[in-house]
Amino acid sequence: MSPLGVDTTSGLPPLAAKSAIQAAGQSAPLDGSARAAPVDKAQVDKDFGAAMAVIYRRAFLDQYCEENIVSPRVRALMQRVDCIENPELEKEFPHKWPAEVEIVTRAGRSYRLRLEYPKGDPENALSWEEIIEKFNNLASAVISAEQCGVIVDRVRAIEEESNIMCFMNALADASPASSIFPVRKSK
Repeated sequence: MSPLGVDTTSGLPPLAAKSAIQAAGQSAPLDGSARAAPVDKAQVDKDFGAAMAVIYRRAFLDQYCEENIVSPRVRALMQRVDCIENPELEKEFPHKWPAEVEIVTRAGRSYRLRLEYPKGDPENALSWEEIIEKFNNLASAVISAEQCGVIVDRVRAIEEESNIMCFMNALADASPASSIFPVRKSK
């Protein structure tokens, strides 16, 4: 399932989207030029986020980069995205964070989904596989794939740990922060 909630197994080609409509919330749009915009601005731009989700079938932090901000492919899809506010959805905020999305293909097929809570909220929790994918994506910027694997294995087996300090020390040893914030070793 992509961040837009569209079943990616349905075979929707990324550039088959004629338009995508994502409702609710505010957006600070990127300007329409092909020159680079700040990455932090891209992170709150709904048109950009929708284009990332359709093209990559996900919207991880590494997609919010200058290369994608200036990409003609991304810019072309952004031009076919309409993000609108929906007062009915806004009424439920902040108790719920609802969103609706519709993707209409050039062939006229419509894909629509409404989410009451964003993926990752307790009410719409990530699966283990999604947690691991997100962790690996974020952590790989600072630790090796091998270190990521060690941490994932230890966390998945946390219930088997007899000594939480041994667990914490193993995590600290796998982390580059261990030299900055050392965990006190137990005797």
